[in-house]
Amino acid sequence: MVPATAPQIGFSGEVIWPMGQILLSVKIGDAEHSTSTWMNFVVVRSPSRYNGIIGRPGVRKIQAVPSKAHGMLKFPVPKGIFTLRSSKIIPLECTLVFRSEAQTSNAVQTTEERIKVAIHPEYLEQTIAIGSTLTAEGRKALCDLLRRNLDIFAWKPADMTGVS
Repeated sequence: MVPATAPQIGFSGEVIWPMGQILLSVKIGDAEHSTSTWMNFVVVRSPSRYNGIIGRPGVRKIQAVPSKAHGMLKFPVPKGIFTLRSSKIIPLECTLVFRSEAQTSNAVQTTEERIKVAIHPEYLEQTIAIGSTLTAEGRKALCDLLRRNLDIFAWKPADMTGVS
C-alpha cells in the first residue's frame, strides 16, 4: 500500500482521509468468461455495505456497461459479451479492511429511505434513487451534478455501444 495524497469527499460533504491506495489485479466474470485488469483502490476506514467499489475509471478499463436498474454489468470477453447479474443476497455485515492487533471491527449496516428522482428531461420514467438523509441543498447539488453528466448513463439501448 502506498500513501494517498488527497481526501475522499462524500456526497454529504464528509471528509475521509484514506489509509492509502493499492494496485490490485481484478478478475470479473466466471471460469469460462472473464476479463481482468489492474485497478487502483483507495483504502478507507469507513463502514460500507461493499468490500470494494469500482469507479468509472475501472468500468472504462474493462469496457463495461453497468445497469443498476437491471442489476447487471455487461463487458466484452474474447468470445463475445458477458452479462454479470447481481445476486439477490445482500450481506448483513461487511468486515472492515483495517484490523487492529487486538480486535476486529465490523461495519454496521444502516438502512435509509431512498427518494426517486428523474434527472433526464427526455426520460422521466427512468429514475435514480438518492438517500433521504441528504439536505434539500445536498439533494439539489447531487441532482445538478448528475444532470451535468447525463452522458455517462445509458438511457436507451443505442447508448450501450459495443453491446448487442
